[in-house]
Amino acid sequence: MSTPTYCSLLAAAAREPLAGTASHGRGCIVVAYPKRLWGPNVLSAEGLPVALVDALVDAQERFDVVTRFVAGDSAERTEITFYPAAVRFSDVPIEAAADVVTGYVSGSLTRGELVTRPMLLTCTHGQRDRCCARFGLALMDAMRACENVGAIDVREASHLGGDRFAPTVMILPSGHVYGHLTPEDAPLLIEAARGGAPLLARFRGSFWRDVRAQLADVAAFGLSREGEAPPTLSSIDVTELDDTHSELSFRASWADRSQAVRVRCVREHRRVYGDCRAADAKRTGGLDAWRIENVST
Repeated sequence: MSTPTYCSLLAAAAREPLAGTASHGRGCIVVAYPKRLWGPNVLSAEGLPVALVDALVDAQERFDVVTRFVAGDSAERTEITFYPAAVRFSDVPIEAAADVVTGYVSGSLTRGELVTRPMLLTCTHGQRDRCCARFGLALMDAMRACENVGAIDVREASHLGGDRFAPTVMILPSGHVYGHLTPEDAPLLIEAARGGAPLLARFRGSFWRDVRAQLADVAAFGLSREGEAPPTLSSIDVTELDDTHSELSFRASWADRSQAVRVRCVREHRRVYGDCRAADAKRTGGLDAWRIENVST
């Protein structure tokens, strides 16, 4: 029997940059549903009502609100949490879930429970990619063993984008996305979820920003002092310098100071193994990505 190929190990060995690789959207709907019923695409999960699938697809197409599943106990009743507002609807009959999604996204449904505990999603979606199962589950085990895990809501999640960066994590409501984590990162990751210092070497970007603007967060985090909570950023101005270069200008503010920052970015073309299936077939795909060239203050 041949040894399995892991796209995450290939990407790490190739030193593919993490910065600016997070998926992004204007909102995120987190739906609890039994993991044993997930398929490679969670919207084709066994037993999922057609009306709910339609509502989730409509939310993405009309409002750029994406769906992530978390492992749940019941296929009959679900929990639905909307971010960035962090509003939750618990114990929803699965047949009524479409009305909750449509009502909240359209603004006609405003009640719900405000979620105060950060949620940490770890992709363990092995039905989609073997890297997510192997590396994501190991990270989950490490986090569950941490003394400070009770401060956050740790969940096994469906695909978060970027199988080749497994294990991948998204923290909500901050939207911070991480990749190539190790079990040893678990304690610091939990502290980051609680608002502590981010893991800069593992940081991919913020889900709430587009790919290029994610590099502003990366640059600002790099200017933070050791152990310092992440800064807030002003609006990001983008100047196109030429066909392949641009400059991001913004102000980063920490608890005790504020600083003007400029980030020069370059667009480059990369060949990557997007997932384990592509790695098995030795089939690379091309993509355009932005990389930080210079940071000035």
